Amino acid sequence: MSLNANQVIGTKPQLICGLVKGTTDEYEVLSVTDDGNFNQNSKIIDCSFNKTGSGLVADEAMQLGATGSGITVAQSFGNLTIDTGTTANAEFLMRSVDSIKGGHICRVKQILSQRIVNQHFAIYLADLIGSNVPFTTDATGLLISVPLPSGHGFTSENIGQSCYLGGGTGAAVIVPGRYAITAVSGNVVTFSPVFACTWTRSTTTASATFLGGTPIFSVGETAMVSASSDITAIVNGSVSLVSIAAGGITTFTCLNAGASSGTLTMTMSAKAWTPSASGTITVFGWNAISAVKNGLNAAAALFDSQRKGWASGVSLVSTSTDASPGALLQFSGDTTSEYFSSATPVSGNFIQFSQSGSRMESLVDAKTPLYLFLQVFNGVTAPVSTTRLTVGKFSLEETGINKVHIAGVSQTGSGNAQRVNIDAGTTAVTVGPAGIAVAPVVPATPLIINSAASTNGQLVLTGSSGLQAFFASNTGATAAYVKLYNKATAPTVGTDVPAMIVTVPAAVAGVPGEKQIIPGFSGYRFALGLGLAITGAAADADTTAVAAGQVKVILSRTV
Repeated sequence: MSLNANQVIGTKPQLICGLVKGTTDEYEVLSVTDDGNFNQNSKIIDCSFNKTGSGLVADEAMQLGATGSGITVAQSFGNLTIDTGTTANAEFLMRSVDSIKGGHICRVKQILSQRIVNQHFAIYLADLIGSNVPFTTDATGLLISVPLPSGHGFTSENIGQSCYLGGGTGAAVIVPGRYAITAVSGNVVTFSPVFACTWTRSTTTASATFLGGTPIFSVGETAMVSASSDITAIVNGSVSLVSIAAGGITTFTCLNAGASSGTLTMTMSAKAWTPSASGTITVFGWNAISAVKNGLNAAAALFDSQRKGWASGVSLVSTSTDASPGALLQFSGDTTSEYFSSATPVSGNFIQFSQSGSRMESLVDAKTPLYLFLQVFNGVTAPVSTTRLTVGKFSLEETGINKVHIAGVSQTGSGNAQRVNIDAGTTAVTVGPAGIAVAPVVPATPLIINSAASTNGQLVLTGSSGLQAFFASNTGATAAYVKLYNKATAPTVGTDVPAMIVTVPAAVAGVPGEKQIIPGFSGYRFALGLGLAITGAAADADTTAVAAGQVKVILSRTV
């Protein structure tokens, strides 16, 4: 269909309609070009779980492989519920029916308040390499050979790169996770949980850094070291991985001798599949953006991005708490950068998403179709009890790569900067070649606090104040709570009611928990004054002291 340009009123191009595609929850935004043709600007896929019954996924999604032993899946009261069971490596995997590419916003609503150690919840925005393709394993169960569809493009030059394997059927033991390519022969690609690492040593503790990205594993999982560059420090053999840290680092016990650094090969030996078995598997995520919640922290996730099989190494990022009403997890990117943020899905009159992670490299190519994959799986060690994980919705928006046009002209470099007049209420702001001309404002004043062994009650400022930025870290084993008071005098901790409570997550495996809030220039206003306290529990009346140096706060405020 096309329209004559005379039939279109006003400046072109202009938005005219949304094209329904497939289901009523999926549509593409169209505009009319100067010659009267349609131009697709954006795609939106919006999925909710509105049926009732067991074994159901939404019309906008499809399950991959079989539901793992002990896992049950159902829809009820507008949610998808997944009961994990207690079988090691049991898995549920689904993906969106349709894909997006280029600039994007991806959101998943989840409640994971029951989740425990050795239960994983993962979301991926990833490419699909092969769906329900056959596999065979060797006599060790550590080499998984997969005949991929013709045109997959993998050659021996791809050895060492990684993909995700999941949604398996057939073999008694199938371990979902991230696997490296170890061989390519025609259409047959062989994967194995074998990764090159560098290491450093401090007395009897070795820290190994996975090169090219981090496999998914549980604390305490067994691995096998080989090709150690110095066996007087790190002996080739079995080790127990005692931590997971940002940057793809794990620690294990070594000898207090030899070199202080070197290289090794790490085989995740606990991820052995049933030997000499066959079945089907889905291969995905050669290109991927990922967030994995592993049961260690209710307000943190492992975030990473991967381009053509290579990733930067996970970052431990803070999230809104898993407890009801849950959290919205969000990926957003424009192909030159990727951001992870989260929000609590409650009503508010401010920007609710709080950014906690980003990637400026290992970014997915703009032309790669990406599906949303949602995966729930137990670790190689069975969880001690079954729990229920709840997904409320997911959405995918293809935002494109959009340039800003001012009066029909786009900026093509600093030498062609455009002049903009912004009406900021009673103040006119002019942006031009000389920069920004505006009535001067009072600069934000920083406040830096290193907690004392107390509740840290104090008055920051008397009189109207705006909180523009907030960051806090916590080295404690449990969450800490920074309480902000709208008072002209110092707060009486335990008696006065705080206007705002900020949860700072507990540390995980030695990495401090972090919380960042950036409400913007106007900020949160405290009309009477700004008071502050730091306590060990969330209740308004709590007076639990934190430890000296446990919590560090930096905030910016204006009058």
